[in-house]
Amino acid sequence: MNGTSLLSHRDYQEAVEKLLTYYGFNAKPEHWAIANNKLVRLDVYGTCARKEVCGNATVAVEVSRTSRLEKDLDRVYTVRTSYGFVLATKQGFEVPPVSSGNVFVVRSLEELEDRLRELLRVPDDYPRVTAELLARAPKYQDLDEAFEMFGVPAEFRERARKLLLHAHTTCYILYVDYEGPELEQVLEKGGRSYYPVRDEAAYNILHQLGLADITRYRDAVLKGYRVVITNEDVARVEAEKYVSRAEEELRKLIETYGWEVALITYADTRKAAAAADVPLFLLPTMESWPPEFNRALVSIGALFPLLKDRYQAFWEGLVKLGLAFESSCDRFVVLLPEAREVILELVLDKLADFMRNEGLVRNLASLNVLYHSFPLTPDKDSLEGFYRTLNALGLSLDDLEKASQNLYRKGLVLGFNKDSPPYMIVLDEVKFKEEVVNEIKQLYYRMASGASS
Repeated sequence: MNGTSLLSHRDYQEAVEKLLTYYGFNAKPEHWAIANNKLVRLDVYGTCARKEVCGNATVAVEVSRTSRLEKDLDRVYTVRTSYGFVLATKQGFEVPPVSSGNVFVVRSLEELEDRLRELLRVPDDYPRVTAELLARAPKYQDLDEAFEMFGVPAEFRERARKLLLHAHTTCYILYVDYEGPELEQVLEKGGRSYYPVRDEAAYNILHQLGLADITRYRDAVLKGYRVVITNEDVARVEAEKYVSRAEEELRKLIETYGWEVALITYADTRKAAAAADVPLFLLPTMESWPPEFNRALVSIGALFPLLKDRYQAFWEGLVKLGLAFESSCDRFVVLLPEAREVILELVLDKLADFMRNEGLVRNLASLNVLYHSFPLTPDKDSLEGFYRTLNALGLSLDDLEKASQNLYRKGLVLGFNKDSPPYMIVLDEVKFKEEVVNEIKQLYYRMASGASS
């Protein structure tokens, strides 16, 4: 594949992080902040760690590769750092006027470094670093350019792209083994020991472009070959471009089925074939979310019994849009990774509004903790995990005690004791869990009617 070299959003983000670190900043990717009553997530945020280089400056950088430039500029304005940058790598659009003297739109990493050096008054003899960062960046090419070069018809281009995104997202079984007498007959005729069950022509295109291969797959039921992407860099860029084109339809889907189910999908990117009708405990394990964000997420997960039908329909919509794919290896439908971040961006304002009702959020989160943690086993590991959860959610034993009061009045528990270790005797675990769900539903109905908790 020859042509113009590309970088994915992640590549740019990593390069910016290294660039800021080189100029004395403590740079953090995926930084969360609350500013002007808005939830803001920055691609890279830096605070000065080497004052001799950057003084007391703070810096925010957004990479605008496929998203709307105005949205990225607004985010940088909102956090009010010493310097803000939008690294706009898209081609063919006009840069809007920038109304702030400390916010800049730059077109390349080189231009970002030039402006940063100018603002920090870096001496000319201090070496530049962009060329080195770009030399380390992965090199891969534009897929449409390769299709054009080899004259691939439009129909096959879309089929190959769909296979690429599917195998990038989840398991894609292309071939299944013949077995028994059928295998012997096929081999006698000089055939292969396996047969295609999906799009072999699309795979052949990707394979000849050096983007995909097959590997042996076996489990208790299935024996065959799975497609693996051999150039994930290309897959990520193609996924970003596809999600950008589908963003407006995704927005409509969220408006139809609700921001709550979209947030649940963001947090748990696999949909089981048959989701249980119980509260979901969605505590992020990868992101460094502040406690108030975690608390809101666990609160929304508590509402799952009320959202289940909309949740199922939302996933069906994602599959139709080509933003989620059914795994060939298990019963899950899996969200395209690059769609995940866009979903979050589209629901952030609604999430911020929800978080302002602090009492409701705490009550829902506390009920979800009671549902999943009690009866609490008093061994060391269980207790340590319990306290880690409370800390991640910014909840206290007082919050749990308050949430348990109706359960106590209904005779399902013997009261919440905050001694060390804390305990709450549950008299009937089945009825206890049923009543917790009922309490959650009552809170939801109050929220839906606009009542304050």
